[in-house]
Amino acid sequence: MVKKVMGDIQGFWRKRDEWITVTEDFMSAILAEPERFGMTRAAIDEIYTAQGEMIGTEGRARDQVIKQVIENGWVRIRRYDAMGVRLVVQGAGIDAQISSIPDFLADVLARDPSDGSATVVINDLASGETRTFNVGESGVSETIEGDLSAE
Repeated sequence: MVKKVMGDIQGFWRKRDEWITVTEDFMSAILAEPERFGMTRAAIDEIYTAQGEMIGTEGRARDQVIKQVIENGWVRIRRYDAMGVRLVVQGAGIDAQISSIPDFLADVLARDPSDGSATVVINDLASGETRTFNVGESGVSETIEGDLSAE
């Protein structure tokens, strides 16, 4: 059974073979071990102060910290199971993320097996590009989003 955090979402931070299961929210994981994410508490405090926001609250500062952590090589993963396994992956370098889908999915499903199929949405924060893939017994296939009937 998937342990749910953040409502119906299960969250992870991943960098290469290192996984961190998010137990509260993504920002709390960073604040608990900023050096692990390539930051310092002083740098985080500076970002929040510059934005006039309280540490850990959702807003521009949080977005800036998360973007910096992703630029430091971490990938943010959110797993939604309400309508089958749906993984939303935010990272830098969409091509690298796409090439790692089979290994990545095997790691996720090893933590909580399902029927072996999933939808993986990859969002490259650097370029803003988003691509969606279906993963199942036949392998990985990209989903074309949008209205194909429009001319």
